[in-house]
Amino acid sequence: MFDTKMKEAAGPIEAARQEIVRLFQMERDLTDRRREKLAAITAVSQNAAQAILDGAGIEQAAGRTIQLEEEVRAIEQAIALARQQRVGAIRKRHEIEARELRASAQAKRAEADAILHRCEPHLRKLSEIQGVQYTPAILLAERIGHWLPDIINAKPAEDCNPQEMSRDLDGGFAVPKFLALRDEARLLDQRATQVETREIHQDYAIAKPTVQELLAAEEFQNPETLTPAVYKVEQWALALENRILRDRPGLAWSEGHSPQRRYRLAWKAGEIDQYHSTLTFPGSDVTFAVGGVE
Repeated sequence: MFDTKMKEAAGPIEAARQEIVRLFQMERDLTDRRREKLAAITAVSQNAAQAILDGAGIEQAAGRTIQLEEEVRAIEQAIALARQQRVGAIRKRHEIEARELRASAQAKRAEADAILHRCEPHLRKLSEIQGVQYTPAILLAERIGHWLPDIINAKPAEDCNPQEMSRDLDGGFAVPKFLALRDEARLLDQRATQVETREIHQDYAIAKPTVQELLAAEEFQNPETLTPAVYKVEQWALALENRILRDRPGLAWSEGHSPQRRYRLAWKAGEIDQYHSTLTFPGSDVTFAVGGVE
């Protein structure tokens, strides 16, 4: 209820951002619950054999493990759904932001048109006085700064039109309010186009000495980027560790023995790029990947 009221009180862009953050946090919470379930599976599995010896039925001993494994799969499906919805929420925020930028641009153009409309009777009056048909273009020709008069014809500056003078270093033209508003509107339209075409950051690679540092990286803390699911990164790291134990046990981590490492995690479309995600040991030529050792 509180979250709903907060979204109603916030503007559309902020409400969309809050939804992205909510889904991001939900994914994190589900990841924590998955870890808890895996820990429970380990504990139950360790006790299952003894339970059978103590008289429990095999089905009863195994049933809890099966139930927990089903719960883990359900959590993984929920994580996938939260990620899918977060991508949709990010795109929605882009759409809302672009729409608001275009609305602001249109408002500035309307204000500029209103200013010109108020200028029309004054331009008509000026036309009557000077005998020249004046248009809003005259509003763009007010010199500012320093200009050099027409030396060839020896005309004073006040009698020279802009073409008859040379601009000095700081010479220029005053920007009337209507033109400034139109320029601002063009910039807002450009920003709206950039927002509309903005891609979600979901392809990247980072390298860190530990898995914990990988998961603490800025990319994994930003709700508006799509990194691999945390639990998949943990599975990837575990698969690497198992391969090390099998193929190069001397490099395996153990208490009192922690060889220097370098994890490189690459991903595309928010999924781990197994081919380019590796574990190396500085000072050696050994490179591990989930698919094998190079």
